[in-house]
Amino acid sequence: VNVAGRDWVLRDICEKIMVPPELDALAASILPTSLYDYLPCIRTTPLDCFQEGGYDWPPLVEDKNFFNLLVAQLGALIEGGLDGYGFQGYWDKPSMHAGLETMRELASNPCTGWIATYMTWQEGLLFGGVTRENGQVVEAKALQTVVMVAGEDRLVTRFKERYDAGVMREVVQAWERASATVLKQFDHNEYALHYAGPETLNEVLETVTSSSVGLIVGGYCAMFAFVVGSMVGTERDWSNVLVGVVAVIVVALTSLAGFGATALVGIGYNATMLQALPFLALGVGVDDIFLIFHYFHRELHRRSGDPEQIMGDTLSQGGASVLLTSAINVVAFLGGCMVPVNAVRDFCLAACITITLCLFGTLTVFAGALAGRAKLGHRATAASPEQDVGEKSPTLESLASELVYHKLMKPASLLSAALLAFSAVGLSQMSIGVDLADVIPKGTPAYDFIDARFKYFNLWNFDVVTKGIQYPTEQQAILDLHDSILQSPGVTESATLWITELHTFARNSQLRSEFALDDGTIRPDQFYPVYNAFVNFSSTSYIFSDIMRMTQFGRYDDGNVARAFSGYWVAGLEDTQDYVDCIRDIRGRIDASGLDAYPFGAPFTFWEQYLRLLEYFATAVGVAFVGIFVVALGATVSVRGALSVVISTLIVFVQVMGLLAWFDVSFSAIPAVSLLMSIGMSIDFTAHSVVAFQFEMGTKQARIKKAVAHTFFPVLQAGVSSMLGFLMLAFSDFPFVVKYFFLVYFLVVFCGVFNGLLVTPLVIALVGDSSDMIGQGCVEERNRRLAEAKNRAAMNSTAGPADSAGERLENI
Repeated sequence: VNVAGRDWVLRDICEKIMVPPELDALAASILPTSLYDYLPCIRTTPLDCFQEGGYDWPPLVEDKNFFNLLVAQLGALIEGGLDGYGFQGYWDKPSMHAGLETMRELASNPCTGWIATYMTWQEGLLFGGVTRENGQVVEAKALQTVVMVAGEDRLVTRFKERYDAGVMREVVQAWERASATVLKQFDHNEYALHYAGPETLNEVLETVTSSSVGLIVGGYCAMFAFVVGSMVGTERDWSNVLVGVVAVIVVALTSLAGFGATALVGIGYNATMLQALPFLALGVGVDDIFLIFHYFHRELHRRSGDPEQIMGDTLSQGGASVLLTSAINVVAFLGGCMVPVNAVRDFCLAACITITLCLFGTLTVFAGALAGRAKLGHRATAASPEQDVGEKSPTLESLASELVYHKLMKPASLLSAALLAFSAVGLSQMSIGVDLADVIPKGTPAYDFIDARFKYFNLWNFDVVTKGIQYPTEQQAILDLHDSILQSPGVTESATLWITELHTFARNSQLRSEFALDDGTIRPDQFYPVYNAFVNFSSTSYIFSDIMRMTQFGRYDDGNVARAFSGYWVAGLEDTQDYVDCIRDIRGRIDASGLDAYPFGAPFTFWEQYLRLLEYFATAVGVAFVGIFVVALGATVSVRGALSVVISTLIVFVQVMGLLAWFDVSFSAIPAVSLLMSIGMSIDFTAHSVVAFQFEMGTKQARIKKAVAHTFFPVLQAGVSSMLGFLMLAFSDFPFVVKYFFLVYFLVVFCGVFNGLLVTPLVIALVGDSSDMIGQGCVEERNRRLAEAKNRAAMNSTAGPADSAGERLENI
């Protein structure tokens, strides 16, 4: 590729051996250009077994005689020389065209790069799907080559700062794009080529972390049509169109405001947040809006009083219920912050912010729109002051409550119990982990690569890092920890332990008479003199040891060691549980050593989250339900009422989690977020009925019926609108979105609406308070309403004296 006025090839930008500045300066005395120009790329390839392994050598060292002369000259500059390190090149290896038997024999032994001592490649790094006969490799399903590209900072140093980091970043990205284009053109009848690089994986990350804008817009449009249509209603009250428009705008803007406020407090966006937060705002916001609108619609038709009275009664009933469910939602998500996974914690905090903003928008902007609508309703109904007096025909709400209480409640509860048992079985079979191929769109190069990589190659490297310890006195403890980690299943060392290299140097150095070894370790008072000599003499063992990394990244200002690295491989692990067991074993060995150390690498980056994820998740769920109970108790002033909320929500939660297991959704951080979200969303489907029941008058049966009448249609409408909102996700080309977001939302809404409408009334009947517990309050409320009715009748009635009107109302 051509960037910054020059052509760049792989050998210019690939990772190479880290050369100490002192050696680079010494080499300048015998070489016409930088030493880096003579070094091959660091890469692992099956070609290293054969003569063809030198395919990418720099032109300067392609000649064997020149290479040997260069090694001899460099050896003269290095303490101890280069003899014995296997600087062999590839000239003396057999050709890959030598025959099948030769190839099988070479593949059956560890292959080595151009420096045999430090470039011995594990079989699992080169060959996948291996078949053996009599200990010899006879077949391999896959071959793997890994080429390492240097970081931009390393390249700036390599080119003596002639190019800045921005230019080097542009070079690397351009080369990766160009190489991907070339590899796409590979076509062979028998073999398939799968490739991936940082640019390929960045494209995947952009896909995962980008919000499905088109799907979200489509969902909100469907939800807009349903909300407006529901508010216009069968009465064709077109004055409610503006109210419906405001409702949708409130939901959309509070969702956007949630993202903005999240960014303002320093929380970064992640894939789960971008995919889930808009629909959380949709589910919670629309449910609250429908509930308040239902109370408003009822008060508007019941009263001919002024708009302030209508809004006061609306917010005293619907507002209190919305405030309660929002508070419970916030508490539930705060409990989710206990999960020590940044993506989960950030999402839960963002959810708290968004729910708070939804509540604020609903009780201010949407309530303001209702107040304007109340003024229109007041003028329209003022001419018929007696419309609230007299008997009413049965309404849809009352018919629905009768149907639920007498016909549907018990059969639905039996069905819910069966679904609960079915879900419990699913929970017992739920696996942990997420298939990385599951989060990448099928048919893409990245999907094919990841799928083959996990199918055929399961060799991973990791480091154990010690820090802040007294290295001169802890040498034996470091050796013991190293030996212990090598006893962990599937673990081998990737390089000689740095402190072993140091001890070897102390024994073999020309200055060994100055260094005293005590029982195989260096005397504490001689440790740093040995260490500094090892570094300053630029021995070959230093160049290839982990001390090279320690010198660059792990030293205090005084030169003492701040942290040390030791490298390992882990292989032969099949599923997530294997990795979890391995990580737990390694962590246990580190803890038992008493050293301040930690492991770092791909196995721990991808799989350590599962080590205690279930434990933390269970704790978060427990805290969430305790918080739900406390908030519900404060709002309902009833232990039984709070228990009703908790039980109803718990039923939905268990059903959703169990059904996810049956749909083959493994447990990981992403489903953990969705399940925590299910607690919040299900509260909106279950808690409103409990709150309505607590503050109704009459017998227990009558109160349950009234609670169902008040909440049946708002909950049903909220469920339908939420379903419409995220239905578009089912048509996503990204399987990850369909499986981990649409499916979860669908189950939450389905189980929430089903249980909220048909099962929660039975929970209230079994657990809720009896009418006697708030009987005095009911009497006082009845007397207050009766006095108001008498006053209105006395002022407005023209047919008969006030006493007869009051008498008639008292009978009613």
